[in-house]
Amino acid sequence: MGDTMVMREMSLSLLPGNRKMYSPLALKGDPSSPLMGESMLFLGSSVTRGYGSLGEAFPECFHWMDGAIFTKEAVDGTTLADKDDRSYLARLRKHEAESFEYMFVQLSTNDAWQKAPLGDKDSQDTGTTFGSLNEILRIGSSISSTLPIVWSNPYFKNDRYREMVSICKEIAAEGRCLFLNLYEDPEVNSISKKERRLYLMDEIHPTRAGYRDWLFPYLRDFVLGSCD
Repeated sequence: MGDTMVMREMSLSLLPGNRKMYSPLALKGDPSSPLMGESMLFLGSSVTRGYGSLGEAFPECFHWMDGAIFTKEAVDGTTLADKDDRSYLARLRKHEAESFEYMFVQLSTNDAWQKAPLGDKDSQDTGTTFGSLNEILRIGSSISSTLPIVWSNPYFKNDRYREMVSICKEIAAEGRCLFLNLYEDPEVNSISKKERRLYLMDEIHPTRAGYRDWLFPYLRDFVLGSCD
């Protein structure tokens, strides 16, 4: 297992989008950022962890650019639907006694691929994707000073994920969360084939460059807009 992990890391480090120049450590910090010193909880799976980017993702970008303090609660292959003690909700419960300024929830692609029962915008069954998300948002609203922020992946072809995005829009419209809909954003999804090769390891996992230079600016602007 250890040798396999080392080989994988070496392979990832050879990708053009994972060169050191694209690491969040190379970001120019903003000493006047309103996010300086703010606490952030990131709840998600492999895209939150940085599966295709040597473990560097949105949390590290906020830290090195804005001086934010982050907790990254991310486990590869896990779902919003509460299946076991690795699922989103089970891991969030460990933080119920804590407090954060911001909480970010990744709309997991795993729920789509693993065909978890979705439920609907009002579901309460935590065994479903949206029943669990509703409970996550309830907890998040109590431990976060701001509305929880849910964000989606950029577009990839998957009808089930498209349905998840649609339901999440309904939840956000009711004021239960803020939703950064990267899936349907025409600007986000208009990158060239050359940029796609730089920014993505595969269909859904960004490289360092993909986080830092493509998606992070959208998430950062979204958060700063919520500060106004």
